[in-house]
Amino acid sequence: MKIVCWNLKNIGTTKLKNKLGLVVSKSGYGANVLSYITKVVMANKIWQPVMNGVPVDVFVLIELKTGGKAKGAAVSSTATTVMNDLAAAMNAVAAKNKKWKSTYHYSAAEARVTGFHECVGVIYNDKLLAVPANGVDALKTVAGAYLPQRTPYKVTLQLQASGAHELHLVGVHAPPPKGSGATPDRFRAPIDFCRQLGNLAIVQQATGATPETVAVMGDFNCSPLSSYGSFKKGNKKQKVTIKPFDDLKTTYAFDTAISDGTLTSMATTFDKNKAGPARYCVDAYDNVFHGALNAMVLGSDVLDLIANATQGKPTLFPASGTALVNSYWKVSDHLPVYIEY
Repeated sequence: MKIVCWNLKNIGTTKLKNKLGLVVSKSGYGANVLSYITKVVMANKIWQPVMNGVPVDVFVLIELKTGGKAKGAAVSSTATTVMNDLAAAMNAVAAKNKKWKSTYHYSAAEARVTGFHECVGVIYNDKLLAVPANGVDALKTVAGAYLPQRTPYKVTLQLQASGAHELHLVGVHAPPPKGSGATPDRFRAPIDFCRQLGNLAIVQQATGATPETVAVMGDFNCSPLSSYGSFKKGNKKQKVTIKPFDDLKTTYAFDTAISDGTLTSMATTFDKNKAGPARYCVDAYDNVFHGALNAMVLGSDVLDLIANATQGKPTLFPASGTALVNSYWKVSDHLPVYIEY
């Protein structure tokens, strides 16, 4: 099963229609945001370097617009329309492909408000998977409290054929860091948020006698390497280092799908004087944490849609790096990540 998780930066119905720059659209990557996204998740031949000819089974949309702010409430038509339009575009591609039309068809899971005008969207292959009754939720801690700002969203996926449990998928959009560069305690808010993920019942069951598979994914707005210093309780002289995922990884045995420090958050400009992804990315915010999947993971990585924009005519990277990055910002300020098992 292949899952792609993508922060799409406040994606709404208007944004789907936004046109891309001429350099990118003429090279075959899509005329607008909707067609660009569809080509990526449906493994269009122009994205063979990263998608390997296999469409997604699950597409997770982080930072999806909705009306409302009451956590756990039903989402507005903005969110449902975006998911339905994307699912329809994906289904149109699958229907035209002889290999795929009998094995790929997409539906949108029911979403829930997770924060102020925001939710997480999930589109899944309903030929393979199903969402059971009461299979979606805006998550609370075991103490019964939503997480601050944007609480995680959970969808449970079952195998369509047998009804057997397949995966609890948890989508996360952590609070943003404050300041920039070496600002002291810059990552305190997202780190404190991520430390609370271990207080979710769906995470804690991962250490039970018969754990069910869980994957926690999204934009964590910090990396496993982020930290801040805090004085020990009752000791104002001794500081300890606070990291975001120690509890998730150590106590509950979740592992990261993407290597620590792998850049995913976009820079505003293309810097040809730097090397590798640092030319167009600045931070390592997006990842997938998987529990009870560790032995089954076949592959996982960042889908680098900048460096791999090489199959169109003309080739865009690196010669048209500036135009490519400028166009990509119309889609997102994050690169997607994937896990396959």
